[in-house]
Amino acid sequence: MFFEEEDKRGERVIKHGRAWYAEELRQKDNVDLHKLWYVLLIERNLLLTLEEESDRLEKHMPSPERLEKVEESMKNLEEVLKERDTAVKLLDTGYEKGVPGRWINSPLGYKRYSPAKEYYVPFHVNKRMARKRHYYEPWTQTYRKIFLEQVVREKKKAFTRERHRIRKLKKRFPDAEID
Repeated sequence: MFFEEEDKRGERVIKHGRAWYAEELRQKDNVDLHKLWYVLLIERNLLLTLEEESDRLEKHMPSPERLEKVEESMKNLEEVLKERDTAVKLLDTGYEKGVPGRWINSPLGYKRYSPAKEYYVPFHVNKRMARKRHYYEPWTQTYRKIFLEQVVREKKKAFTRERHRIRKLKKRFPDAEID
């Protein structure tokens, strides 16, 4: 499965077709696109394995442009699927990127994303919604500060670790361009 058939091995040139165009893919249904994606995925894995094996044996890979054509086909297929997904979201919600929302403060002072919902009664008139707190209580300020200090400390530790790792790499490989 990860190597070509026996009759094609050892050849310098293998006959192959062209990449799939996006216009052709738009005419196919989702089931065919799904099947084609897996065929292209198997072909890409085969070609990547063949490329590694050719490098290992220091031989010429037969028809290396096949990999570029498979990757271009996969890119076009992904583009067509994104177009269809956007169209479905536009039909369902009227928005390109799904349901909109907003960032609100939880009662403990943390920001969280709240997706938009439809209400029978407008938000400013709805008494039940008005009782929900979208702000934080003053007594949570101390805990919020402690939490934010921990977040900043973790970020600083990660930055220091990365800087130390780069310094070690530069010391080990002085000619390498490491940023």
